[in-house]
Amino acid sequence: MIEFNGYPAYDGPCTSIPASASLNFTFPGLNAGQSVNISIPLRNYARGISDYLGDNTKCALSLDVGEYNDCILAAPFSTAMFLAINDEKNQIALAQGGVSTGAQLAGLGLGTLTTIKKGGSLPAV
Repeated sequence: MIEFNGYPAYDGPCTSIPASASLNFTFPGLNAGQSVNISIPLRNYARGISDYLGDNTKCALSLDVGEYNDCILAAPFSTAMFLAINDEKNQIALAQGGVSTGAQLAGLGLGTLTTIKKGGSLPAV
């Protein structure tokens, strides 16, 4: 990554970002020694800012590395992870998965689902 007109950028056009390039985040798990890893494709952060600046030889990324780190965990982050929030119990859960192999079966292809009733806790995995 490079800096381009004050923005974090990829040194090349957005279409040249390798599909395997990613930003990887690790969050502590519920129990000691556990963690959750979320890998966000770098391409998800390519938002056309370079086009606006008139230079398509660089790919400015939708990352704010300033004082508040606004965009690190914003929209691009949400494109590749699942967030469950239980306001009542002050709990959050992060997960990352893939496209279901049973997608053509709609609800029947989802496998086992866990229903969390009002007042219940998010399951620990």
